[in-house]
Amino acid sequence: MTILFIASSSASKVSPDGSTITINLVNPINVYQKYLRVLNCSFWNNFQNVNDIYNNRVVTFTYNSIVRTLTFAEGVYSVDDLNETIAGFMINNGMPTGLLFIQPDESTSRLALIVTTSVQFSINFDVNNSLFHNTLGFSGSYTTSVNKVIPSTSKPTLYIYENVVLHVSFCGGSTIHNERAGSDIACIMPLNSRTGELVFYEPIHPCKVPCFGSEVGTFSVYITDQNGTKLNTNTESYSVTMELIDSVN
Repeated sequence: MTILFIASSSASKVSPDGSTITINLVNPINVYQKYLRVLNCSFWNNFQNVNDIYNNRVVTFTYNSIVRTLTFAEGVYSVDDLNETIAGFMINNGMPTGLLFIQPDESTSRLALIVTTSVQFSINFDVNNSLFHNTLGFSGSYTTSVNKVIPSTSKPTLYIYENVVLHVSFCGGSTIHNERAGSDIACIMPLNSRTGELVFYEPIHPCKVPCFGSEVGTFSVYITDQNGTKLNTNTESYSVTMELIDSVN
């Protein structure tokens, strides 16, 4: 049995987005016909939900015959955060702060866009309006010169992370032959915490995953969402405790 404690804060190399840790071992380990178990993992739920990867940074609309475009900085946003950024954009560009407001509808788990205006306002929720189209669940196009409530047509995916998936580069072996026979997924961790909270995953019965290869001196660990997209940790570190065991255990 071999215990491995991996922390991004002390790793040999960490990717710019913080998702991938590279480990260089002083003493290589033998993973031939071994199994890996993840005993625990801790990370901060500070993963970006507005960024170029998800193509959801842009809001565009026409107000008083002038096209306006707001590009959000990459980051972690709640609905309140979105409204605050929109209000700041309105102030900086000489428009009423209450022109646009995103309002949750708890009865439908959807959103509504509240438009407060006395001059012509129009918005088209096409792919170019990427925040509303790709993430907040709006579709169609609207033009109004009076106050209007625009309901979304589908549930938002602002809180897009259902699971955090931990990958280890020497996982995915065969129990019969020393060859890669599956993915490098070591475990799947449900993400049921609020944004900004520390998550500590410690399964009662850790899954055993067959290893691939023989002697390992350098390997990588990385985290993705449930769709396999690497997660930007927003400069926060994460750590993993893993155990190598014999296949007969």
